[in-house]
Amino acid sequence: MLNTDQLKLDIGCGPYKESKFLGLDFVKTKETDIVADSENLPIKEGCFNYVFSRRCIQHVKSDSRAFKEIHRMLKAHGKFELIVSSIYGYLFYKFGLSQSRGKYKVFHLYLQNKLKNRLKEAGFLNIKITKVKSTRKIGYDFRAICEK
Repeated sequence: MLNTDQLKLDIGCGPYKESKFLGLDFVKTKETDIVADSENLPIKEGCFNYVFSRRCIQHVKSDSRAFKEIHRMLKAHGKFELIVSSIYGYLFYKFGLSQSRGKYKVFHLYLQNKLKNRLKEAGFLNIKITKVKSTRKIGYDFRAICEK
């Protein structure tokens, strides 16, 4: 039986799903448990304690809609951890230095204030944004941790 008190979701998991998470992606891989678009999640309201997303939301058409959907499916006081590229990731992508060059139609550029405002608009509280080491040799990404 599935313990709903421990449900955690990895949005945009691709082939690298976080351990002990359900994986959601719009493309089916061996790690994908739910095939769906993050702007229209087929998940009932208030069922997850923790949602994680790494470099996914920056590529959806409406990041505002995706944030609202994530907020909707979190339980009260549930946590959302998000990692998005900073200007460094954006430039890597635009100048063809990234493996994913040309793969995405959308690439939202986030500065800390823009990211914080987007999360506030979706209803998130206690938003903490930090710079974290990127997988690229230079630059950093942003990590936001917030709660419903």
